[in-house]
Amino acid sequence: MNISPEPDIQKTSWRSFGLSLLFHTLLFLFLLVLIDRLPGDHAGDDLRRGRLVLAIANVDQTTDYLTEEEISDGDKSEQPDAAASSASEAAAPTIEMPEIPNLPGAAVVETLDVTDMANVPKNSVPPGEFTLSKEDLEMIAKEQRELKAQQPKGPPATIQVFGSGELKGQRFVFVIDRSKSMGSQGLGVLKRAVKELSSAINQLEDYHQFQIVAYHDRTITMSRRAMLPASEFNKQQAPEFIDGLIAFGGTSHDYGLYSALAFHPDIVVLMTDAGPPELNGGHLSEIKTMCRGHVQIHTIQFGRGPLQVTDNFMKQLSLQSRGSFRYIDVNQWYSQNK
Repeated sequence: MNISPEPDIQKTSWRSFGLSLLFHTLLFLFLLVLIDRLPGDHAGDDLRRGRLVLAIANVDQTTDYLTEEEISDGDKSEQPDAAASSASEAAAPTIEMPEIPNLPGAAVVETLDVTDMANVPKNSVPPGEFTLSKEDLEMIAKEQRELKAQQPKGPPATIQVFGSGELKGQRFVFVIDRSKSMGSQGLGVLKRAVKELSSAINQLEDYHQFQIVAYHDRTITMSRRAMLPASEFNKQQAPEFIDGLIAFGGTSHDYGLYSALAFHPDIVVLMTDAGPPELNGGHLSEIKTMCRGHVQIHTIQFGRGPLQVTDNFMKQLSLQSRGSFRYIDVNQWYSQNK
């Protein structure tokens, strides 16, 4: 049985023709688009140029049209001159405040002077009544009683120690060196001081105050670290305190003076052999500051034979505090007892 291939051949031919036609059509369209995008004038094109205009609608329902040249010229004419702009900024216009009428039933507004307001002190308090509370009044009364108790109740006392000049004041602090050189194995000053200080303290009235500071490399005070009233009881305790001192150790003059000045006395009497280490310029300056110009420091130096150094820290202490200086040769004590 024979089968004819003609129908398959015909179908293949029509398909090839359709694909070819589609390809050439697409190619033709692509060439048209490419030619249209090439630069240059094309024949038959009618080129039209456009311009920008500004339309302004007037009140009378007419319309004005401005070209680009007119708009640019107008912008240039409206730009202010630099000098004129600076001048206008320098001279700012005065702003006039509106006047407020006095309306019926309205409060009157007063004009404030800014200068007067600036001159008012920042800490000023507007006048008005101020009432202290009960607690405030009690605290103030207590402080007044304390201040009154600290004030002298009588005239100052005038005393002498180891033949010094007259020492006048209300509050006395006696500072004595208790290092080894001041004891019985040295100059023997402590034993003599029992009588001398007791005699000076007995000259005080009960409203006067005193304290004894003994020092070597540490300090010790009579009874407690405070000024003591010159009562009969405290006067009797003074010789017992001095007689109970034991001389030993090194010397720290600054410790003794700092302790004495902490009591805020009127008179300080320093008794020592001025042994090393001596007070330096820094010590003297600090002591002067602590005195505040109200404390007199009277210095008494002990030694054997004539004074060897005529200008030492003992003299400087007395000079800078308006006090006095005295040197005692202990050899005279022993010669008098022979």
